Amino acid sequence: MKSGRRYTKRFESAESIVPGSTFILNGIISYVASVDERQRRGKDYNGRIRVIFDNGTEANYLWRSFARAFYEDENGLQILESAPTVSGPLFGGVGHVSGPLFTGEPDKDEFGEVRGTVYIVESLSEDPNIVALKGRLYKIGFTTQPVGKRLADVENDPTFLCSKVQLRATYETTFSPRKLEQLLHQFFAHANLQLEVVLGRSVTPKEWFVVPLDLVEEAVTRILDRSIVNYRYDAVSRKI
Repeated sequence: MKSGRRYTKRFESAESIVPGSTFILNGIISYVASVDERQRRGKDYNGRIRVIFDNGTEANYLWRSFARAFYEDENGLQILESAPTVSGPLFGGVGHVSGPLFTGEPDKDEFGEVRGTVYIVESLSEDPNIVALKGRLYKIGFTTQPVGKRLADVENDPTFLCSKVQLRATYETTFSPRKLEQLLHQFFAHANLQLEVVLGRSVTPKEWFVVPLDLVEEAVTRILDRSIVNYRYDAVSRKI
């Protein structure tokens, strides 16, 4: 992972638990050495798997029990073999920023420069899953409207988890606010919260991140002074 040959992503499905797959569970690297295929019965399969941990211990899990453990560990990750290609010329490697879009030049369209504000909000939802992340879950967004207008009627907006929010920070800079939002999203990509909200239709908001607010503020500072190119975010240790 240090060399960039492997990367981590949030655990998504029990179907990813196959022989040779590797995960980080409760901060420990966990290698799936074998899966008992003899008991497989379609979607109801719950055979035994052999897991080897990087501390030298081993365990025989039920397949579904191992998968359930990741839903209980908010930092549960899967380790994959080759780093993903990040769209756009923003990043030279996983978590590193470079390239022509990192120039500080304003976005332009046919009407001139694109102006706006990057805002950080915290959800005030009473949903137990959101409450459990209080102080660590924030939406990083961009708007060309006045922020107060953008935050109106958030209780009917799945983008805001259909709940009231508290505004925690705003940024209006000479650096393109739209690019600032993009860079923050990519820098904290491994901490992106995947959550489905149902309000007439199912929606999966993409702008919520499980990361301490002070680290978001540090990332903004490092983007603005260009030092972000020397750093990455570790979602497991929650450190830049």
